[in-house]
Amino acid sequence: MAIDTVNTGNSPNDDTGDALRTAFDKINDNFTNPDNAASYLVGSSAGQIPRTDDLGDAAYRNLLGTVSQSGGTPTGAVIERGSNANGEYVKFADGTLICTKVVEVGAIDVTNAFGSVYITDLIPVGSYPHAFVSQPFNSVSVYVVGSGNAPVSFQVGNGNGRLDKFPIGWIVSATFASQRSYTLLAFAIGRWQ
Repeated sequence: MAIDTVNTGNSPNDDTGDALRTAFDKINDNFTNPDNAASYLVGSSAGQIPRTDDLGDAAYRNLLGTVSQSGGTPTGAVIERGSNANGEYVKFADGTLICTKVVEVGAIDVTNAFGSVYITDLIPVGSYPHAFVSQPFNSVSVYVVGSGNAPVSFQVGNGNGRLDKFPIGWIVSATFASQRSYTLLAFAIGRWQ
């Protein structure tokens, strides 16, 4: 039996197509009638799309877990997610690594004049939750905790070439700010393999 196509009419709402019930009967028959061509596409035979209830746990077994490679070929799970005192990380089977970290900076001063702006002393962001094998791309955002709407940013300083730590830097503000608290949101993406 061939796939039964729904007649959609000549133009929207012109009453020349299949009635709603007839249309859905055709759709159901296309997938539930064992003699219908569409039902031949789904099943457990070679060349068919497997039904999810036929897959069991095997379909998901290697999606999440420990990611590994041998000679550049993935041998473990597709995605590995982890966390430790240094933040969170996600490893992918293709060798991509994403690390994130939230750093609560206590009350500090942004009072060191630097040209037309003010900066803090150097702030260490800390170690990555997982080491990289080559230089990752780093980004650190900052926002003011509590009241205060002065625009601030985080300027990356030296240490940007490290494979085990986020770069250090300064909080930069257009205005003088004494004893204000900040939160740093650090992000790095690169290669674990």
